[in-house]
Order: sequence, then C-alpha cells, then structure tokens
Amino acid sequence: MASSPDRSFGNDRHHRVREKSCADTIRSRALLASLDVPYEFVDVEADPARWATAESISGRASLPVIVFPDGSHQVEPVDGDLRDRLARLRLI
Repeated sequence: MASSPDRSFGNDRHHRVREKSCADTIRSRALLASLDVPYEFVDVEADPARWATAESISGRASLPVIVFPDGSHQVEPVDGDLRDRLARLRLI
C-alpha cells in the first residue's frame, strides 16, 4: 500500500517548491506577490529530500508545485488557474 504524500511544507501559508531559473515558478511567484498572497519557497535544489516530497505530491517531476492550506495542490498552474484556486479558497 502506498503512503500518502508528505504535504507538510510548513504552517498555513501557501507553499511552493522551486527551481531558481524556472520560468513557471518566476511567473507564479510574481502573481502571488501581485495579489499579496503570503507564500514560502522550498528550495529543492538545496535539499534533495524536498525534491522527493514535491514529486510525491505532484506525481511527476515538474515545478512549481503549489500546496494550499486545505492540502490541495497545483503543478505548473497557468495564472488564471492559480488565481481561480486562490479565489475559491477565499485567499484573495
């Protein structure tokens, strides 16, 4: 039986894992900042164990992975999808 992914990236903020040069991450980060949404970066380049966590959450090797306070997540979201999820969760 497979274990559940470790979604414990921290407290109740939106959490992201990233690569420093990932265009999707840069775009998502800019959107979160423009909407004044608090978030925390998890640097998977510096911590391979966190990369494994990101892969277990998303089911694939893609970044960014955005984990929301309700435990849901998005992988490589386009701005409209990310904005919609934030709105549905009443975070903006």
